[in-house]
Amino acid sequence: MLDGTVSREDAHAWAARWVEADDVEVPDRMVWTALQRVHGFDLVWTDVARTTVRHGGSQAYVHSLGDLRQALVTWQDDCRSYDADPAGHLRRKMQAARAAAQRDH
Repeated sequence: MLDGTVSREDAHAWAARWVEADDVEVPDRMVWTALQRVHGFDLVWTDVARTTVRHGGSQAYVHSLGDLRQALVTWQDDCRSYDADPAGHLRRKMQAARAAAQRDH
């Protein structure tokens, strides 16, 4: 996607085979997180107020190319963290999620 050889919509369709399936299990946690990210990179805003999104279309993408580049860097960092200490990585991610949820309330 970053170099334009694969469209966001094609990448979404590829990832959707796993992300949207009811009967597929992806045992590798980091592969699963990559699939989830790729699945959402084709989201577009459907309204001028930018309150609603959907997959694909001719509207403005929710995620810029810069966002995609940063997501790749973040995922690569997460992979290194997970490989070095799987339990610690998951614990830190859960703590960060809890903190974010508390901020939103």
